[in-house]
Amino acid sequence: MTRRVLVLALALAFALPAAGGAASYVGFYVDDTHQHWCTEGSPPYTVTLWACAFGGPEGMIAASFNFGIPGNAALTDLQRNDPILVWTIGGPDYALQLAECLYGWAWLLRGTLIVLDGDPTEVTMTGPIFWLYPGPPVEWEREYVSCEEGYPRHGLDPVTILFLNRSPHDPVCGTTGAEAASWGAIKGCLR
Repeated sequence: MTRRVLVLALALAFALPAAGGAASYVGFYVDDTHQHWCTEGSPPYTVTLWACAFGGPEGMIAASFNFGIPGNAALTDLQRNDPILVWTIGGPDYALQLAECLYGWAWLLRGTLIVLDGDPTEVTMTGPIFWLYPGPPVEWEREYVSCEEGYPRHGLDPVTILFLNRSPHDPVCGTTGAEAASWGAIKGCLR
């Protein structure tokens, strides 16, 4: 009897939050395969910054976020993935509308990041973001819109940020971003 109760409790603990929890996210990477988020080089050097999204079981149709670029770096030549994105409002805040619901991985934006010195810093995801055009100022949170009925909005936490001037052997350069779901995404399902 106790064993059946334990099995039932574990099944509910994993099934119920997944049904109601958000499991889509965006991460910053140095490759289009979303496996690496640390970079090192001899400054000044350049690296391609990739903003990749993962649409979970509920899908993703839109997202809003901005890049927190550190003082020792500059982001240039930002491009959007035109087949995926219908429109983009941006610079430095970004609102992205996808052409169709995203289920799985896709890159959204990519640009050249110029790293100016050897100080270890991070490119973070920040928010909230503010729109001044068209019309009155509007504040949007760092969020994404799922493809569920009514297109609900969900908070958007980065699955990875970009670490500058870090060795691939640094503990922050582990394998989380290469997994189908990160520990942070899993914890988000349990909230």
